[in-house]
Amino acid sequence: MHVAPLPLDEADRLQRLRVLGLFDHEPIASLDRLTRLLTRHFDLPIALVSLADSERQWFLSHAGTSLCEIPRALSFCGHAMLRPDIMQVEDARLDARFADNPLVTGAPHVVFYAGRPLHASDGTVLGTLCLVDHQPRRLDAQQCQDLDDFGHLVENTLHDMERRIQLDCLSRELDDKTNLFARIFTHSSVGMALTALDGSWLRVNPGLQQLLGYSETELLTRTWQSMTHPDDLPIEATLFHSLLAGERGHYRLEKRLRRADGGYCWVQLSVALCQGGSEPPYLAAVFADLSERKQIEAELRTLQGELEQQVAARTRDLTDTISRLDEERIQREAMQTHLWQQQRRFEHMLRHTSNAFLEIDDQERLTGWNPAASRLFGYTQEQAIGQPLRALLGDDSPLADLLCSPLTEPQRLESHITTRHHEPLCVEVVAERHDFGGAARRIAFLHDISERVQASEELARSRARLREITDNQPVLISMITPDERYLFVNRAYYDYYRIEPDRILGMHVRDVLGEEAYAESAPLIANARAGKRAVQERRVTRYGEPRIIRVEFIPAGGTEPGTYVLATDITEYRLLQHQLEHEATHDPLTGLPNRRAFTLRLTRELERVQRGETALGLLFIDLDGFKQINDHFGHDMGDLVLRHVAQLLGEAVRGGDMVARLAGDEFTVLLPGLELQELGLSQLSQRLLEAMAIPLTCGDLVLQTAGSIGGVLCRPGREYDLDHLLHQADEAMYRAKAAGKGRYQLIEEE
Repeated sequence: MHVAPLPLDEADRLQRLRVLGLFDHEPIASLDRLTRLLTRHFDLPIALVSLADSERQWFLSHAGTSLCEIPRALSFCGHAMLRPDIMQVEDARLDARFADNPLVTGAPHVVFYAGRPLHASDGTVLGTLCLVDHQPRRLDAQQCQDLDDFGHLVENTLHDMERRIQLDCLSRELDDKTNLFARIFTHSSVGMALTALDGSWLRVNPGLQQLLGYSETELLTRTWQSMTHPDDLPIEATLFHSLLAGERGHYRLEKRLRRADGGYCWVQLSVALCQGGSEPPYLAAVFADLSERKQIEAELRTLQGELEQQVAARTRDLTDTISRLDEERIQREAMQTHLWQQQRRFEHMLRHTSNAFLEIDDQERLTGWNPAASRLFGYTQEQAIGQPLRALLGDDSPLADLLCSPLTEPQRLESHITTRHHEPLCVEVVAERHDFGGAARRIAFLHDISERVQASEELARSRARLREITDNQPVLISMITPDERYLFVNRAYYDYYRIEPDRILGMHVRDVLGEEAYAESAPLIANARAGKRAVQERRVTRYGEPRIIRVEFIPAGGTEPGTYVLATDITEYRLLQHQLEHEATHDPLTGLPNRRAFTLRLTRELERVQRGETALGLLFIDLDGFKQINDHFGHDMGDLVLRHVAQLLGEAVRGGDMVARLAGDEFTVLLPGLELQELGLSQLSQRLLEAMAIPLTCGDLVLQTAGSIGGVLCRPGREYDLDHLLHQADEAMYRAKAAGKGRYQLIEEE
């Protein structure tokens, strides 16, 4: 049996159920009628309105069973509450979740179950509307819709109950607040009143009656304007109109109100505008009695006047004495101020300087120590002051030797120290001797230069590494200044030009490259100086051998202006490139252009034909009997025959013609610029047949060679398809073979 997991909002859900008070609720007639109607509508024995508590499932309404509750762990509804729609279990006996459930194996023998979640008005799942049968079944779409509609009816009933509970709570809260206001209004020690917008009193509390000496009946016949002192009316009128205009939510002021005995009393008034609901707007006012405070203020003013008179008398008595002391005081204060400023400047300097300050007396004990010294050595001022200098720095400290020396002259030098944490540091020291009131003192200022020394050493190492790297590069590396003088060269550079390093630095580029090379490089140097990279390839002769040099001019990107020049000898690279290009476009056996080179040349020539520049002839050649030579004499002899034929064809064609080997014993000949057109193509074909008929002599062996030729003539001004053209030439060659071999067949391509 699988127990359903708890919903994510389980705590809120249970709180909602407790607020609604639905558990153990008296039967609800409308829900009982609904569950009975469900059993008849769906023709099944049991219908339930189920609510899930933390430990149990309680039936708010049930038809067909006497059960009122079951343990939640056994409930089907715990699973249904987790679904957004209707959950159906067609046969619980076959469902792994419920097959061993006591409600299935025993009474009430649940076989079919359908549960539709029930939601509170805020969407919280409260429970389910359930259908139970003792036989397997399944609800169709219409029945599911009916069950959903019944679920809405149950939810409406629950929502009505929820709204009634909320209304009851609000009503009780309103009654409590009304009673509280009435008690406060009646028993408050301060005056409180409600007035209409025209100023008439609507209601006054006993506190206000006692304050003003009027009864409630007497006050209700007056207005607050008529009782306000005339001098205070303008101020309150401004605040009152601002309140009515909605510019403020309330106002507060101190004013005078007429009492029943004809006098005035001071009050602090707080007024708020109350509006909304069915009643017309009104003002709520609170009056605090200020009479006692005003009396005290008057007495204080009188006392202040008397004190001022006494102070004036005492002042006159002391004026003469003060005037006599002023001059002496001014002089003394001026001297003290000067000394104080000097002391403050000195203390501020020592406290905030980044240099450590040390002072020692004649007994070599520390008498001065600033925060920078604590940061440098690691000792606090309390730990250092009064200690022997060598106890902190060590007996063999060079700095201790310096400060304990007579110091007849100021000293400036670099020294090494060891901190409290045994960290070695390098410091710059300025030390001298001073006499203060007959007591000799030695003082020193120390500045930590460890980082500067490390940076200097690292810079030297970096320069050495850079020099080592550049000197071992097979590239000429240099840097020139904006006025084109050498700032840096590597070993390969001065070895190439055979100029010593100390002499080439500072030389002008023209003096090293020569006039001709400089004239080629000057525009590129100018581009690099303008921030643009530039590259050139230059052919030079070095030691009598032609070389190709690639030179790159790179703008310097650092703080130092100038241009980097990288020169690389790419002669072998170009030779290799040319070799690879030749191998990619030529047959390795015969040295003739291959199919790729032939196709590229034919494409260009066909473009010329299409533009009407010239006629073009294409010959397709296949050797006769070549397979028998290969089979009888071997492939080596076959290769010799192919090279022999290739040589004969190359010697027989014109200077601008192209002989290519396509594959095996297949050759092609491109004949551009034919002037006699068909006649010229025929003559060339015949000459090629005669050339191929020259026998090959190899030792005592004489081999007779021959070939068949198929040709196509392309007239100027027409467009030809390359693949179709090759197919036509090949077709013409096979016609020549079929006609007896050793002959040619020409086709004029339309």
